Amino acid sequence: MWNIIFYEKEDGTTPVQEFLDKLPIKHLAKALRDIDVLEK
Repeated sequence: MWNIIFYEKEDGTTPVQEFLDKLPIKHLAKALRDIDVLEK
């Protein structure tokens, strides 16, 4: 199985995680499902 590693900037921030944190719950669920599919 693969692991998804989000890009981390030099200052320690992770733009993808910040984007996901701002999504409405319905969109977040879909995005996490897609990430899970990619991981498999």
